[in-house]
Amino acid sequence: MGLNCNRTGRVGTGFVLMRIAVFVAAACGITNATAADYPYRPIRFIVPSAAGGAADINARLLAAELSRLLAQQIVVDNRPGAGGSVAYELAAKAGADPS
Repeated sequence: MGLNCNRTGRVGTGFVLMRIAVFVAAACGITNATAADYPYRPIRFIVPSAAGGAADINARLLAAELSRLLAQQIVVDNRPGAGGSVAYELAAKAGADPS
């Protein structure tokens, strides 16, 4: 078992949120370098767990800080169910951002 695994050998929610946060931060840095007024609409932060849990609280804290840093509204969208598959499918089928 690695350092980020729980007793069952599965990766914990905190580790997944950390990976998502790194991805979002990198993506936001890239967009700020290419277009000053992008994104045109609020950023949707999809969380694969129920509202009120540890993952939701961490996502909301991260969203508040990113919102302050980017001067852009970030909406936390909780999509629990099917071990996260509902949220992953929603993210995969999300429409492309306008150029």
